[in-house]
Amino acid sequence: APIGQSKAEALIQVVNTAASASEVEFRLPFRVSSRGSVQVLSGSQNASNTPSTPTVAVPKTSSFRAAESFSYSVPGFSLSVLTLQTE
Repeated sequence: APIGQSKAEALIQVVNTAASASEVEFRLPFRVSSRGSVQVLSGSQNASNTPSTPTVAVPKTSSFRAAESFSYSVPGFSLSVLTLQTE
């Protein structure tokens, strides 16, 4: 980014209510860095945390290849938050 300007983050939230994974294609109207991060919260359809099992559904963070156009495989029964650095 030029001096005095900071890079911004773009957040994309994706929910998959089906049991199987789903491939999603993104075509962004702006440039992004080649690597993004994703936090995924997933589990079985009726998964829930309780005091005795507090880690049944916990977010997991990983990275993925990003571009102005990219595809992402959304796990079944999940919420994904993709974070991209804009250029």
